[in-house]
Amino acid sequence: MHESATDSPTYTSHREIMQKIFIEKPYRFVPPMMLDSMAKLMNNRLVHTPLLRFTESIISVESRGVDRLKKSIDDGHAVMMIPNHPRTSDPVVMYDLLRLVDKPMFAMASWHLFNHGWFNRAVIRLYGGYSINREGLDKTSISFSISALEKNLRPLLLFPEGATSRTNDSLMPFLDGPTFIARTAARRRSKRGLKTVIHPIAIRYIFEGDFEAELDRLLEPIEDLPQVERSHANDPVKRVQSALEKLVQLKEMEFDVTPGHELGPFERRQRLVESVLETAEVRCFGQSSHETITNRVRNIRANVFPELLKATELSDEERAIRWRDLERTYLAWQMASYPKNYLAGSPSNDRVLEIAGKINEDLTDEPRKCGPHRVIIECCDAIEVPATKHRGDEQDPLIEQVERQLRQKIAQLERTDVRPPTN
Repeated sequence: MHESATDSPTYTSHREIMQKIFIEKPYRFVPPMMLDSMAKLMNNRLVHTPLLRFTESIISVESRGVDRLKKSIDDGHAVMMIPNHPRTSDPVVMYDLLRLVDKPMFAMASWHLFNHGWFNRAVIRLYGGYSINREGLDKTSISFSISALEKNLRPLLLFPEGATSRTNDSLMPFLDGPTFIARTAARRRSKRGLKTVIHPIAIRYIFEGDFEAELDRLLEPIEDLPQVERSHANDPVKRVQSALEKLVQLKEMEFDVTPGHELGPFERRQRLVESVLETAEVRCFGQSSHETITNRVRNIRANVFPELLKATELSDEERAIRWRDLERTYLAWQMASYPKNYLAGSPSNDRVLEIAGKINEDLTDEPRKCGPHRVIIECCDAIEVPATKHRGDEQDPLIEQVERQLRQKIAQLERTDVRPPTN
């Protein structure tokens, strides 16, 4: 069903928020600052530690497996680091590991982050961040990544999930961009007898504060709504599950999707995702798609953004319709990133708070720091990148190898470092 501006009462507010990830202007590649001395200054413990505590409520960072990364660097290998991506603070946290091997890094970052003021832009570039256009093919960013790795200028940090998962014990599907970049650089380096390696890196956040108080703070925005009844006050898991059900109901009403009362929680979220994506796809392409959610979201956005930039050709009503399609992709990604059975059994306090925090963000559309936290970073064994192209339609076996090692390390950290649930 096509919508007009008047059919979308939330159009204005959602366009202004959506955490400002959609920038309505032509993309321009933003390079990193290439001064190693400035990057090392930013990573000085006297600067870095207070920054983490003040901006992210991170009270300590423990880096493990430092010797593995140091050996790859000392051996002259080009290094790509591939971590899981549970928090927006991950790139800054990673610098504790880089500080211990006395190296700055390059890190690919979404272009919208460079459009949140000159200070934020400068800090990202000082840390070695450069932009990627997630809404289209960014040949400049990919070329920079390949060149930096080929020349072994610095270790290169790429997040294969493409966005923050907000869940420490679950990985979203990996994109194939990082291994394409790694394989291309490896082919060029192999002609000179040089190696390229990937280090999977597990990042784990562990909450160190008052669990009950933090849970109240995160859930009260949805529990205080007039149409929502507070329930399961003495059972944190059921309380979070109930809040998530209410969030889904609110989104169904907002996007005019038939309520899925007869479905299980996961299936209901899936149907909501399918409904909003299909509506956008029919408008954009005339039919729905059977591709992965990641590709469907990317294809819709790649269609909508060029249209939005035609400032003189679209009426206000047409612009509103296209922004509504972006809202649909935003909602689809939100709902699809709630892992199935994440709170089954006896989940840890950290898992409960992660889902509560995600519900809070998806309701208010405001990023939340859940603190105080301590962080563990563990660098896994190096995986040598083959100097060959990956051919065929199946997933790149290099991706599978990286993902398998990363899952194993994440599971190990969960078993050994996370507190049991509160009774």
